[in-house]
Amino acid sequence: DDNKVIDAAKLKKLLDTIRHTLNTTLNEHITPCRIDWEEPAVVRSAYAMYNVPNTACLQYLSDRIVNATNTYIQRPPQIPDWIFSLPLDKRREMLERIERYGSPNVYDGFVPHVTVGYDKAASNNQSIVSQRSQILHSYSVPQPCFGNVSTVAVSKSGVGGSVLQDGLLLEVSLHHETKTNPTTIAITATAE
Repeated sequence: DDNKVIDAAKLKKLLDTIRHTLNTTLNEHITPCRIDWEEPAVVRSAYAMYNVPNTACLQYLSDRIVNATNTYIQRPPQIPDWIFSLPLDKRREMLERIERYGSPNVYDGFVPHVTVGYDKAASNNQSIVSQRSQILHSYSVPQPCFGNVSTVAVSKSGVGGSVLQDGLLLEVSLHHETKTNPTTIAITATAE
C-alpha cells in the first residue's frame, strides 16, 4: 500500500479510549498478569515466535481493549493470507472474528505470543521456514522465563507487525501512571 496519513484527531480519540479503558479496568479487576515463554520457538510461515500461555488476566485485558476499540476498525478489514491455509471450520471462525472485530486473534482466538522474527521470503518457501526453525531450536530460552505485565503500549508497526523504533504512541502503566509520546499524534504510517 501507499503511505497513509493517519488523522490526528481520530488517533487521539482511539488512544484516549484505550487509556480510559485500561484505567477503568485497573479500578475494576486487575492482578499482575504473568507471562511465561514456552519452548520451543514456533515458526509459522513468515513469523517466528514463542507462545505465551493464555491466562484469565491476559484474556481479560485483551477482551476489554477489543470491546472498547472495535468501533475504530477500518472497513473492510484486511484478511491475512495465512487464514486461507486453515481447515474450513477454523477458517470460518477466523473470518467471522476478522469481520466483527478486525482481527482473528481475539476472544476465543486470542493466542498470546512474543514474535521474535518476520521474513516475508519465508511465506512461500518451506526451505527457509525449515532453516529458521532449525536455527531457533538450536537456542534455548533460559527456563523458567517469565515476567509480569507492567505496561500496555500502543505503537506504530511496520512490515509483519514489527514495532517501529521511536514508534511509541501510548504507554499505560498497570500501576495507574500514564505516559504519552506527544510527538506522535500526527504520524505517517507505512502499511504493506
